[in-house]
Amino acid sequence: MFSRKGYEVMFKLSKAVKKIALLSIVSILALSLGACKSQDKETKEEVKVESLNEKIAKAYSQVLDKADKYDYQDEGKEAREYEYAIVKMDGEKIPQLLLSKNSELRYVRVFSYNEKEEKLIEFSEAIVYGASGRSGFRGAVSTRTDYNGLNYIMTLGGTGQTTLEKISIENGQLKHETKWEGRYDRMPNDDTSQDIVWSKISDKSQLEKLTGKEITPAGESTSKNNKQAKESDKELKSTAGSNKEKVQAMIREEKNAGRLVLDGKIRILTYMQVLEVQGIDDPNPEHSNPNEEYIIFILAKPQKITARSSGGMHMTTRQVKVMCLPDSDYVRKYDGKNVTISVDLDETMFPSDVGLPLGEPISASFKILDGSPNGQTTKKEKADSSLASKIKNTDQIVRAKNTNMREEHSKNSAILKTLLSGTEVHVIDTYVESPERMWCKIRYEGVTGWISYNTINGSIK
Repeated sequence: MFSRKGYEVMFKLSKAVKKIALLSIVSILALSLGACKSQDKETKEEVKVESLNEKIAKAYSQVLDKADKYDYQDEGKEAREYEYAIVKMDGEKIPQLLLSKNSELRYVRVFSYNEKEEKLIEFSEAIVYGASGRSGFRGAVSTRTDYNGLNYIMTLGGTGQTTLEKISIENGQLKHETKWEGRYDRMPNDDTSQDIVWSKISDKSQLEKLTGKEITPAGESTSKNNKQAKESDKELKSTAGSNKEKVQAMIREEKNAGRLVLDGKIRILTYMQVLEVQGIDDPNPEHSNPNEEYIIFILAKPQKITARSSGGMHMTTRQVKVMCLPDSDYVRKYDGKNVTISVDLDETMFPSDVGLPLGEPISASFKILDGSPNGQTTKKEKADSSLASKIKNTDQIVRAKNTNMREEHSKNSAILKTLLSGTEVHVIDTYVESPERMWCKIRYEGVTGWISYNTINGSIK
């Protein structure tokens, strides 16, 4: 039997044990709750990491990685290259992906993204456009400024019958709506169109612009040390800000000097690619060189430009979409890049022949305004009597890859021979056609004919 005192001791011990147990339970609950909050916080942070644009870019990047696996409805033609563009044709929120297989024509597949189901949308139809010399078909596609579809122009060779369609997204399909029909030369001006900016599928800069982050091939890690990344970003912003100020200063200086400043993209294109960009048939099919290369500046937005006509007799104003620039190793570094240039209108002209780009201006002098202090000026040698006299009775080396030796000093004249790069020729006479073109009469392997001086001075590669 316990004494009264013994019971009191036991009671106190029992209370102490209960108190310790209660404190232990409270501690465990607190730790569990803290862990749940920490885990919940981490989960929320993980959810925040991938934004809608990042999900879209990831899905589109996977499409580019297997560009050759899709059906372009082109009967299995061999691809010259694959390109892509990010456009908005279904409102401002979700951008669409255009994937182009380039061969004789462009075969374009359209992709979008379902935000609710978080999955890729693939439209089965392929949009076909470009210029076909054999069938006479030509077509062109552009985006719309209202982000509501694409503008599609299709012209039939021979008749000039043209159809303007609006291609939009409706109920998971591409919907074609005819907006105008008639002769090509009577087609009304359309201020809703903007040129599509194409990039090679290996260049994922358009996707990176969408996300604000670097896009790497599948399976590669993009993790970086946070401190190093922040320091790098700070340095890049500082450099970008400084360079932007330099570019703006150059733009002001060029405008004050009376030069025309333009935004756009520089592309190195073959003869056939220029036809495709312009959406026209070959104006000189019997005498054209499909491998001839051009330095083309595609304006970000078409605009009216006033320049001299061929021969410099009078001024003319036209709506300009592209411009031909003189070739050089320096300007070739900018192939595929968006740049700002300035053009000397006194040395810019609209040609009167069937040379490419057809009906668009050729500039003999321009500058790339990229903020760099050196090497931005590129000027083509002007053809005149002084140059003609200097070249006459001299030995020259052909620098172009494939040079057509013609019967007369005209691009429409019959081709006698095709000369390869490195061929040595003797110039026996010259003919100045315009400030942009001079012909050299040469003798080669017992044959006498004419070649363009541009194939000798390196303007044509």
